[in-house]
Amino acid sequence: MSDLDDERYCEIAHVSIAIGMSRFFGSVRLRPGYIAFEPQGIGNKLNLEPARRIVHSEPRLTVLMGRLLPPWMNSGIVLVDQNAAESLTGTVTLTGGQRRWVIDSARAAGFEVDLYKTWTSAGGSIGSVAELERFRRSHAPDS
Repeated sequence: MSDLDDERYCEIAHVSIAIGMSRFFGSVRLRPGYIAFEPQGIGNKLNLEPARRIVHSEPRLTVLMGRLLPPWMNSGIVLVDQNAAESLTGTVTLTGGQRRWVIDSARAAGFEVDLYKTWTSAGGSIGSVAELERFRRSHAPDS
């Protein structure tokens, strides 16, 4: 049995992440204990700043779903890397189907998942830990 046959494991290629004012391309890898964004691709060279790897190891995962957004870009998972030199926060854009897969895999891997259903946000404007905490205080999770 390979890792990907285990429901606690999940990999999604060809995703984008918003980190601050930049957008990077790569893949997401979910394993028990962490979720990592791995930058990949030539498109990342278009940014002024270098592409960064983000490793989310907090037990709580924030997932957003924008009800009025197109289904191919209506969801986001907010990754927070507390181990980076400065705390990094990025939102990975997902489709609705990918969102369901990530939520199921994250819960099976032991993460506490907070799903927030908004009207028009998939979380791309959350660029810091302070903004994430402000969002959590002003919205109630749906799950």
